[in-house]
Amino acid sequence: MNEHVEHLKSNLKNTLPSIGAQLIEKHVDMSHPANQTFAANPNDPAEHAPSWHQYGITEHSKRFQESMEGSVLEYVEEWGLREPVQEALSQEVDGVSKQELLSVTALLHDIGKFTGRTFKAKNDGSTSATFEDHEAESGRLIREAPIHGYLATHGLTADQIEYIARTAELHFELGKMRRVAKTTEVGYTMKFIDTPECQEAIEHIINEHPDFALEIGLQFIADGMSKAEDFSTATDDESIEADRPVLAERIAAKGLNQKLVAQALQVPVNLRVAEKYLRTWSEMQNKSNS
Repeated sequence: MNEHVEHLKSNLKNTLPSIGAQLIEKHVDMSHPANQTFAANPNDPAEHAPSWHQYGITEHSKRFQESMEGSVLEYVEEWGLREPVQEALSQEVDGVSKQELLSVTALLHDIGKFTGRTFKAKNDGSTSATFEDHEAESGRLIREAPIHGYLATHGLTADQIEYIARTAELHFELGKMRRVAKTTEVGYTMKFIDTPECQEAIEHIINEHPDFALEIGLQFIADGMSKAEDFSTATDDESIEADRPVLAERIAAKGLNQKLVAQALQVPVNLRVAEKYLRTWSEMQNKSNS
């Protein structure tokens, strides 16, 4: 366990809200009242995406990291993939394991949301916040001042920072599978997992990003598990749909956005997609090493 990295993670957890506020003030139009409110409350869930996130940006990022170090590895163990995953994550960048650096990425993966938020008009005349392309923005911010300097001050090398930036900007790659699913007759459902379109898209992502394919899969799990507290644990489409009224009641009881039900119902599909993705990654690794 690297002391520099552990100190950095502890510091980041405490300072993420202030870092977010500083980034908002530096990069966005502060004459806009909505941005003033955002800078004053960077971790407010209302300033994030309440339709898909129960938590504010920094709280989501902390839970993302907890998931990376906890439930993600538990799923990997459950799927019988512990050995190849741990072997890959034990590889080092300038003396620090990828697993440790990926834990730092978890805290910074959504940092681009502080500077990349825009607003879209709705049919009713109101507006809603959107964070399109925040992944690329996260990578950019990590590579530039002041974040690059902040990481360097905590002992990270240029190559370690680049690894964090690259994994951050790729954290949503597997999330794009939902777009592929929408082009099929079954949509983003358990049935989609067994379609040739799903397999083809998985192989395309792995081949396009061979050096970061594992990290893409692991971050996809962590992201899905850190958006909200309640989610379906069903294993087939019919049972998932049967969970809808129960989840709607739980979410309503907490005073949360009812659209979170959609996120809660997607989690089982996310996990099956991730499992198939990581199994494919492992198989492709074995072939390339044989």
